[in-house]
Amino acid sequence: MSGATWYPDGSIGAGIPAGRRASIEPAMFFPVAFWRMSNGSVTGQTTAYYWTRRVSGGTLGSALNMFFSSSFAGTPGSSSFAVAGNVRCVRTPGVEINGVFWAESNVDAPKTLAANPQDPGRFYQWGINSSTSNDWSATTPGVGVAIPGWNNSDSRNQWLAGSTDPCPAGYRVPTQAELISLASTGNNFVNNWNGTGVNGMLFGTAPNQIFLPAAGFRNNTDGSLFNTVGNIDGTYWSNTFGSMVPNSAAVYTFLSIISQMAEMPRSTGFSVRCVAE
Repeated sequence: MSGATWYPDGSIGAGIPAGRRASIEPAMFFPVAFWRMSNGSVTGQTTAYYWTRRVSGGTLGSALNMFFSSSFAGTPGSSSFAVAGNVRCVRTPGVEINGVFWAESNVDAPKTLAANPQDPGRFYQWGINSSTSNDWSATTPGVGVAIPGWNNSDSRNQWLAGSTDPCPAGYRVPTQAELISLASTGNNFVNNWNGTGVNGMLFGTAPNQIFLPAAGFRNNTDGSLFNTVGNIDGTYWSNTFGSMVPNSAAVYTFLSIISQMAEMPRSTGFSVRCVAE
């Protein structure tokens, strides 16, 4: 419904599972369940409240929900924050590998995903510099051409999920540990993936697999494009500071013959593949 994949396992118990989020709008029928009124008393199993993520615009201290009972159909409404209702989750779209839900394509413009897994998206300099996230075309200007005004400062702050990081709502930039976990599931360099003419690395085991295109990168000193011709390498940011190289951040990088974790200058332009929050 509304393009979302609903979490089928019933109302949640203690906490929202990884890769899921509370629904954005009330949109489907759920079973009648117990709930608590604002004074803490438990109701009979004749009515139900299911929360959404949205705060009510009309009533201070309330949020939108779906309210229904055994005698009338559900109607979107709002209730006090003090009411203890139920929550049914929807899953952020992605492929689950080692318990992490991965987006199926790279980040393109900030807060958007590329249309296809083989698309390079845009290159991002790591983190935030003076409250600005720097992103650049993966194709223009071409190989070896410097970008005037390229910001080569490595003094950058970590991305903040849900606000300053480039991933869409419901996603974030992965951690170093999540990239290591992805690589541990099996990776295979593929030429001409699915007949697209794009080379890259395939992770996971069918049917739970993702493809990371070998998109190249932009040099940290002047933004010039490297290694796109022939699609021979790809490098993907984590949101983890480097621990050995000063002013660096952790990346996963691969060529056709090798792949590894590394630490690179934060002003370099690399690809981003998001994970579900």
